[in-house]
Amino acid sequence: MIKLPCHSYCSACFHLLIKYISSPNCRTRANSTSNALETETHWPPKCCLTPIPTSKILPHIPSPMKEKYRQQEAEWTIPTADRIYCSSPRCSTWIPPSQITTATHSATCPTCSNATCTICRGAYHANSDCPSDTALLATINLAEVEGWKRCYSCHALVEHNHGCSHMTCRCKAQFCYICSARWKTCGCTESDLVHYIARTAARREEQGIRNERARLEAEEERAAIEAVEAFMRQEAEAAAREAEIARQRAEEEARRREEERIAIVDSRYRFLGDELETLHDVQRVLISERHDFESEGLDRNRQGALDTLNFRHRAEEVTLKTESSAKISAAEAMFEKEYHTRLAEEQRIENEYVAQLEAYWTGRPDGETKIREAMNELRMDQEREYKVWDSYRRTQLLALREGEKRIMETLRGKHETEVKVAEMRAQKDRVEWKKKRWAEGKWVEEVVRERGLMLQELEQEEYARGA
Repeated sequence: MIKLPCHSYCSACFHLLIKYISSPNCRTRANSTSNALETETHWPPKCCLTPIPTSKILPHIPSPMKEKYRQQEAEWTIPTADRIYCSSPRCSTWIPPSQITTATHSATCPTCSNATCTICRGAYHANSDCPSDTALLATINLAEVEGWKRCYSCHALVEHNHGCSHMTCRCKAQFCYICSARWKTCGCTESDLVHYIARTAARREEQGIRNERARLEAEEERAAIEAVEAFMRQEAEAAAREAEIARQRAEEEARRREEERIAIVDSRYRFLGDELETLHDVQRVLISERHDFESEGLDRNRQGALDTLNFRHRAEEVTLKTESSAKISAAEAMFEKEYHTRLAEEQRIENEYVAQLEAYWTGRPDGETKIREAMNELRMDQEREYKVWDSYRRTQLLALREGEKRIMETLRGKHETEVKVAEMRAQKDRVEWKKKRWAEGKWVEEVVRERGLMLQELEQEEYARGA
């Protein structure tokens, strides 16, 4: 992985990042047509808008791309205005600084070997001056006034201080100072030199007069301009003072009106704030009264539910007691009837048995004794049967009473459960009502706060609107 300050890349993606710089996505880069090595607008290669150092790029790209990158870096790191391109329309190759000769203002194209002028960017002026070289033109004009001559060989300017017209340039070329021809190829004499020097002095004097006249004209023009500027400055200062006085008056008037407006706004919103606070107090009182009414309603509902249950429970208990008494009375009446039936049946059996005994034992020895003994045995048997029946009767009546008692206890347990359910329901309603009361209280306070903020925003907007 090739680690950059913001991301890490595999080699393939890093090559795409250097070659196609327009998109941060590898898939998009691969399909992009904006080549960073062909389009200067995408140079230098970046990741997350941060230029990638050359030291990070060169070790991780292939050799052909590396050479291309070096060429583009060498060209595009030079400001556009300072670059030299081949003047040939068919070439237009960038010329590196190593191919530029500063002394002659020429640049040689490494592709087609064409020479280009570094001043006008056109074809090189082999034996002439560049028309775009303003400094050279000014120097030539000065040389014309001063009578300086140019060497026929190297075109350097040469000044005649004293001596004859035989001049030797620094390039060792020899020429005549009067006509600039090669030495000993002209017919100029020393008197021609004197006349040339005289004409040069006259030109220099005329140029001095012209310069002085131009200086005086420039001085007059400058003085006139300064007088006009001073007058305009005085007028401007007077207008500025008047404008400043008017501005101060306007500011004072605006400040007074603004203070009056602010006082009106402040008074109005103070009144609105008091009214809003009164409204909030009334709403709080109304909600508190409603809460009290709802609380009393919950108490009434609870007590009403308990009273209803109590009334119904007493009625159910009375009904159950009546039914239980009726059942027990019916059972006792049944057993009482059964008792009399058994008693009549025992009397009948006893009468029949006495008749049978008398019929059998009458006239026999110890008949009366036998009759009494038999009757005693009968009565003992009847007594035993009665005890068994009476025990059964008592057991049945006790079981009936216990059963009715359990039914009564079950009913009372049911009644207690219903009371507890009613209490729990009332308690749940109370809890829900308390939550509702708390929520409404919070809502009211939030509404109060929101209204206060709205009033403050309206007040600030009105203040800002005036400003």
